[in-house]
Amino acid sequence: MKITQIKIKKLFGLYDHEIKLNSDERITIIYGPNGVGKTIILQMLRSIFNTKYDIFYKIPFEEFSIEFDNDDVLFLEKIYNEDKNRDELIANLNGNEASQIHLDFMPDTKIFEEIIRNHPNLKKVGADEWLDFSDGEILDPGEVLYRYDIRWPVKTNGADWFDDIKEKINIDFIETQRLITLDRSRTKYPSPKTSIKKTVNNYSSELSKEVQRQLAKYATLSQSLDRSFPIRLVKKTMDADYTCLEQNMLKLEERRKNLIRIGVLDADSEFNYLDEIPEVNQENAHVFSVYIEDVGKKLDVFNDLTMKLNLFVSIINNRFVNKRLSISKDKGFVIKTSNGLEIQPNDLSSGEQHKLVLYYELLFKIEPGSLILIDEPEISLHIGWQNEFLNDLMKVIDLAGFDVLIATHSPDIIGDRWDLTVALDAKIEN
Repeated sequence: MKITQIKIKKLFGLYDHEIKLNSDERITIIYGPNGVGKTIILQMLRSIFNTKYDIFYKIPFEEFSIEFDNDDVLFLEKIYNEDKNRDELIANLNGNEASQIHLDFMPDTKIFEEIIRNHPNLKKVGADEWLDFSDGEILDPGEVLYRYDIRWPVKTNGADWFDDIKEKINIDFIETQRLITLDRSRTKYPSPKTSIKKTVNNYSSELSKEVQRQLAKYATLSQSLDRSFPIRLVKKTMDADYTCLEQNMLKLEERRKNLIRIGVLDADSEFNYLDEIPEVNQENAHVFSVYIEDVGKKLDVFNDLTMKLNLFVSIINNRFVNKRLSISKDKGFVIKTSNGLEIQPNDLSSGEQHKLVLYYELLFKIEPGSLILIDEPEISLHIGWQNEFLNDLMKVIDLAGFDVLIATHSPDIIGDRWDLTVALDAKIEN
């Protein structure tokens, strides 16, 4: 199930927008002047499927609708209830009144007051505004809860159709602030020194752990195959043509060398196989046949990781200037200058960190079939990098299999692909 179209009426009381998603190329770009709601639309879309409805109460609008590829339409309306003296958010499926449900945002006062009282990074700067020193953002009560408490109090009067849609649609939002990670521990309030972390360092550590997990799988499979090797060797007969075995061994060696090249395997480790490819004949063909099958199965453990790492390293190294990225099972990201000096990931420029973080998220943290919302991918990127963004993104989409909705101000991001764009103009519909 996929989203095909998004519509919003009277956003900020002014704008009607209609966004048809490009299902063929899987990339849709929305652009327009400041203030027409590009980022807000992404936030609304994310909030529906993440069950965080406060933005719909905060932002003026009349109707928000999402169309799906099975022709279903999810409608959300904000209606003022005079009896209750407040807005109500009502959802329905295909305009059917019998399907209506109420989506109530109810901030928990006690939890909110506990956060404000105990969190050292929050300072009240207005009637309902708090400054978060970790990133300089001004937050309202709902945003404070969104950041610092997982016990998000949402009341829904329940409908199977709504739960079914949320189950089938996966949304990920890559926001403009992507170089820092807030410590969201709920058991202890973080100190100012520990509440903010460099995302690039976190991802470097994540990648190191993932490589080590794959190596552990490799080792477990190797032990199993090695134990049964003698029995399988005795049982093996070589009736088929064996002339391709030498070529198959060469292919395996190339796969091994690639794993060494991208940093998954060490050149002098226990993962070496044959120092040279021996001559295969009728007498030893069955031995090499079993050996090739086993090595192939062992290397298959790394297939998904290898494809992603190859593309990740290629994209980064094609953009970095006088620096090269490699991968280490112990360190994660290893960056060296052209004269061999190693530098830490968090010492890269803002643009370089944005590049690493964005493509790591797209390749390693996104589920296939998801819709990815990217807000202003051009941030901190040189114009040359902006020009190549869509080409790089298309390569990632081909491998990872997701759809993307982008909000941008940059014509350099769009390049000559205006066929992928939807304009959100400032024209007021009467």
